[in-house]
Amino acid sequence: MKIILKYFFQFILGVLVLVLVLVCYQLLGRLVAEARAKNNLFGEVQTVKRRGIEYRDLNKNEQLDPYEDQSLSIEERVEDLIGKMTIAEKAGMLMHPIMPITPEGSLPPSYSFEWYFAPVDVLINKHIKHISLDMDIGDPQRMAKWHNEIQKMAEQSRLGIPVTVASEARHSLSYGLANTIHNKSLSLWPNPLGLAATGDTELVKKFGEVAAQEYKALGIRSALHPMSDLASEPRWGRIMGTFGENAELSAQMIEAYIEGFQGATIDENSVVCTSKHFPGAGPQKDGWDALFHYGKDMSYEGNNFDEHLIPFKSAIQSNVGQMMVYRGIASGQTNQAVGGAYNSEIVTDLLKTELGYNGIVCTDWNIVQAIKFFGLAVVNPKDYGMQNASNKDKYLTAINAGVDLFMGEFDPDNIIDLVESGNIDTARINQSVRKLLIQKFKLGLFDNPYVDENKAVAVCQNFTARELGKKAMMRSLVLLSNKISQNGKTLPLDKNVKIYIENINPEVAAKYAQVVDNVEEADFTILNIFAPFTIREGTDEQLLHQGSLTYNETDLA
Repeated sequence: MKIILKYFFQFILGVLVLVLVLVCYQLLGRLVAEARAKNNLFGEVQTVKRRGIEYRDLNKNEQLDPYEDQSLSIEERVEDLIGKMTIAEKAGMLMHPIMPITPEGSLPPSYSFEWYFAPVDVLINKHIKHISLDMDIGDPQRMAKWHNEIQKMAEQSRLGIPVTVASEARHSLSYGLANTIHNKSLSLWPNPLGLAATGDTELVKKFGEVAAQEYKALGIRSALHPMSDLASEPRWGRIMGTFGENAELSAQMIEAYIEGFQGATIDENSVVCTSKHFPGAGPQKDGWDALFHYGKDMSYEGNNFDEHLIPFKSAIQSNVGQMMVYRGIASGQTNQAVGGAYNSEIVTDLLKTELGYNGIVCTDWNIVQAIKFFGLAVVNPKDYGMQNASNKDKYLTAINAGVDLFMGEFDPDNIIDLVESGNIDTARINQSVRKLLIQKFKLGLFDNPYVDENKAVAVCQNFTARELGKKAMMRSLVLLSNKISQNGKTLPLDKNVKIYIENINPEVAAKYAQVVDNVEEADFTILNIFAPFTIREGTDEQLLHQGSLTYNETDLA
């Protein structure tokens, strides 16, 4: 027994030592990155007046460079800036990771272990200029403060290139993994499926205008939506993020949605939209999402591939600023059995050549590298069909396929190596960088990337916007049948009838009827029933309801 205890304690001690080593390794790496960043800081940007022109001296050289000159065309400013950028700065432009926020509205310090990278390393050492915030922002003023801190840090880079902040959808009352972020700080509206149920494109456009105003108050200038997928597979867990299964209706809704967010053209008043997930993620085989390896295949039953392209065509015609290519494999549709971003037949031949899209093409999240914490992989990449390839070859394949921006990735070293080794021509990287810079200039970020922290709360908690959202929710309700009893009694119910409820707020229900505890006492029952789904192992699987729609006997009873 003593020998067993001895070995047990030695094992525990060994594990603790290993954990300590990993923690020290992680901390040392972040502190080294911070020290490197301090050597790469060029100071804050000052507003200077030269030759009668007031400008932001982004590269801190006390001269009016063409890319700083608002009187020049965007094309002239972009070409000047590209000529000044190093390969490292261009490679960083192609990365788009997620960035955390502290409870105080600040960037996490380098010694924080709440995240897997140091913000200063990402913004300064890696030259990354596109990020997302995919968590509840809480107080709008906190989010605005966080955004301004990011811009303040980014402007201390050599060329002072501003950051574009993006977000998943935030305005839906319903929420779930990969669909929308629950956020009570903003006005609440129906999810896209509910908006589609209204059949009102003007309402959808109004939603886009309101949501864009709130986004801009927070510093969010890139919306990672709308979902342009058709809900052709009822077992798929992301249907509520779509505009339904009707291709023509979806196309109309998407056109109005994009116009609301972007306006007639992309400019300093716009929030850029991202149409996703090209060429259509709706037909997930057996309803499993491609977020998981067992859901990597899209199955276009009935030879209906072209039907799924209709909403995306509408997005292209609406000048959508960004197109996200799906991580899943479009089974049987091309000669390349790989995820969408690796497939040149999907990105170049179909999207760019056949459909004529010339905007920014981005990947779905984390298709290249594993997310590591303490040096250990905690999230494996969604690199379907490319699992045996090196990270460098994955980047090479995706760039050659036509990708401009890598979502969820934050290590540009592989792209730098590909250019320096001659595997990718600098001109090809310039094509992507040019599109990304043009959009930043159109949004006005180079001339003023900051937001008013004091106004954020007033804009995001506007009473009129919230009332519009409530009215939209009422209009989105769909009555399937109005015959609810043998005698043909119809809704609305007489006030003060006895009702038995489940999953409904009793305080609200009591305003309209007498709530009873036993179903036998009730004149009517009102049940808020959740759709069934297949329970699989894993935390993410619990958050994304997918699979079988069959009710078990307990639920039916």
